[in-house]
Amino acid sequence: MGKIIKYTNDFDTSLLSEEREFFNKNPFYKKVLDSDLYKDKRYDKSHAGGLSDNIFEMYLKNIGEPAILEIENRFNPSNKNFFANINTIKKDMGGAWEYNDFKFRGAKLFWLVHDILINGLSYKPQGFIKQMAKILYVSHPGTYRHLASDIAGLHNFETIVFDEKNILSNNETLDFDTWLHETCSGWARKERELELQIDENKIEVHEKNNFHDWNIFIYDLYLSKMFNYNLPNVYVNKEISHAVIHELKNNDEKIYKQIKITPIDKNDVPLIPFRNSFKGISMYISTDKKLFPLWFGTTPYCIPFFLCHPSNALAYNEDKDIVIFNNSHIDNKKLIPQLVEESTGRYINNFGWTDKVSHIKTELRETE
Repeated sequence: MGKIIKYTNDFDTSLLSEEREFFNKNPFYKKVLDSDLYKDKRYDKSHAGGLSDNIFEMYLKNIGEPAILEIENRFNPSNKNFFANINTIKKDMGGAWEYNDFKFRGAKLFWLVHDILINGLSYKPQGFIKQMAKILYVSHPGTYRHLASDIAGLHNFETIVFDEKNILSNNETLDFDTWLHETCSGWARKERELELQIDENKIEVHEKNNFHDWNIFIYDLYLSKMFNYNLPNVYVNKEISHAVIHELKNNDEKIYKQIKITPIDKNDVPLIPFRNSFKGISMYISTDKKLFPLWFGTTPYCIPFFLCHPSNALAYNEDKDIVIFNNSHIDNKKLIPQLVEESTGRYINNFGWTDKVSHIKTELRETE
């Protein structure tokens, strides 16, 4: 166990004399732009512990499981003593998230992606260079933050890299005080409880007790309800349904057997939320291009997970031949058959019933 500190921007670094001495024997820390790490094709990326963006896929494969807060009923926030009697979410929730680790990890990544999209990166990830058959950059600790930033499309963030072999020769090394400030400083919390862990020849800064896990539990609950505890229903344009279904089936036979795929007339697309009783997530496909995997993982079910934040009514690509509906969104509840019937093509084709949308950039993710 390393030294525990309460870090603020005016932290007295003289309290870390032992850590400073150890650091100065191995002063190989650098501040590097994430985008610069991968300009050189020799570098290969690794998220520690095998962490990858198929966490979203695994979350949806477990979407039928109750949300963590629904399982751990004794931690009901409507109980007036709930918050009064806890020290930290992590300690007092006990093993709550271990009920289904895929749901915890997926909700954590989902929360971080959207938090980063709104606010940017709160604290710099850490990592190290490992020289093997390829030069490998391993992101840890801060693995989820790094992965979430990648998924959110944020690549110009800074990361603190331990580079013992001076692979990143164009980057200057940091002194102890600068390293500590760059690694520990951020904007999300007034004070951080941190542990400085010495791991062989390097020091890692690990987050200790805080309440950010509460965000994960809340997102898990909202996602479970938004998906209505079911995988998304897939609707395909009946004119090309054979080609699309063939593509889906070839992509993942097991998932194909679990999902409901329905051919549909393109004029009936606005009625998809109504046909699903304004519950869950649905996806409409009207293209026979090889678009899978569209985003990440090996199935199309990772796409609605990322795009359909509870505040979004729908998502679509530039050609509008892929549309994802958050069926329960209040704007989509406008789409009763009578309203769709009386509406103009301009209103329907331009999604005139909502401005709560996100966009799918499929051209960046087509397969060969």
